[in-house]
Order: sequence, then structure tokens, then C-alpha cells
Amino acid sequence: MKITDLLFYVKLYEVIPIAKKLYMEYEHLARDVAFHPKMKVRLNVYSPAGDTDHPVLIFVHGGGWSKFRKELFAPAAMKLLPEKMVVVIPDHTLYPDAGYEQMTHEVTAALSWTLENIEQYGGNPRRVVIGGHSSGGQLVGLAMLEPRFLHAYRHTKDEVCGVILANSGYDISAQYAFGQGEGKGDTPLMRAMIGVMGGQENFSTVFPINYVQPDLSPILLIHGDEDQTVPVSIAVDFHAALQ
Repeated sequence: MKITDLLFYVKLYEVIPIAKKLYMEYEHLARDVAFHPKMKVRLNVYSPAGDTDHPVLIFVHGGGWSKFRKELFAPAAMKLLPEKMVVVIPDHTLYPDAGYEQMTHEVTAALSWTLENIEQYGGNPRRVVIGGHSSGGQLVGLAMLEPRFLHAYRHTKDEVCGVILANSGYDISAQYAFGQGEGKGDTPLMRAMIGVMGGQENFSTVFPINYVQPDLSPILLIHGDEDQTVPVSIAVDFHAALQ
């Protein structure tokens, strides 16, 4: 294990008990909010104490489309509440119980709910940013760039102030080729990726790089250059396409 990895895990175990305490005791947390009448998944809303008109971040978690729940990402709220931001953390149905289509609809529905309801939680609906990490970033990118998703909920990309994507895959074909080249073609992540997309024949329809267009909301890309799962070159290529 690299020393940087060791330090990461030490820091993680320091943060988890504090974040769990925040989740269990924070009085301005709305837990398990239903955001669509036909969807079983829920979201959490963390609001700063007092005041209103706060900027809003929706954070969609990663996990290879198949792992984790919204409660684990209380550290995102713990970091941003002191900055007077409202933090919305939705769940989405995990693979194998859902594919990319259902997951992306759930992310888009959470965004739609936020635009329509966040004022009740102290947020400003005109100051909403949506972000995602890893597979969550792929879902956010598709929800924002593939117009049919937002249109299905009677919203447009122009209502969102910005998008933040971290260590995500924006080109499934490049991601698959990287995995094959690294001898990782038959890992659980690669099998989940193919399953979520409904087979390799759908690769051209499910990743954000295929939907680059003019007049997008500002997009911030963050990517670690030592990422061994999603190579930084995929983010560089996506950035070039956006430019």
C-alpha cells in the first residue's frame, strides 16, 4: 500500500465517526425525503442553521453503480455546511436492480425536486449546482447533457448554475479499452459496467462525451492523476471536447 493510500484510510476512519454523529444528531437534516411519487429511492437535505437564500449542492455518490448509500456521504455536508450551503444527497437504485436508464431518471428527478422545493429548506433554487463522483458523475453528466432526461421533468439545463464531476468516466468505450489493456476486463466493476449499460452495443448512447453541445452550464472537472480505475486521460479528452 502506498503511503498516500494509507493516509487516506487513516483520514477516512477519523472522519466517519464524526460524520455519523452529524447524521444522527444534526437538527437541520431532513432524512429520507421522497422526491418522486413513483420512485422508492429517497434523499437527505442538510441545511445551515438560520437564514435562507443559500446556494445548493446536489451530490450524487459513486460506487461502481452497485455500492453505497446516501448516509455514507454525510462528510460532504459536514464540509459544506460551515460554508452556508444546503447539501442534497440522493440515493439511486443500484445494479443489478436497475440499469443506467432508471438510475439517470432518478438523478434527474432528484434535481427536479430540488429546483421545485429547495426554498422550503433554506436554499435558493436559482443557485443550484449538481455534482457527482465516479459512477455518480457519469449519471449526472448524462442527466445534464442528454436533453431527454431533463425534458421529461419539464426542466432545462439553463436552470442549473453549474456541474462538478470528479473522477468519472465520460467515454465508456475508452473506459472499457483501458480495463482490457490493464488486464481488468473481467473484474466486478467491468461486469457491472457492461450490465448497467445493457451490453456493449449501448456504449455509444450512455456516456456524456457523446452529448457535448453549445451553451452548457459551466462544468468543473476534477480528476486525480493516479486514478487506477478511471484514467485521467478520459477527463482530459472530455475537457477537450467541451472546449
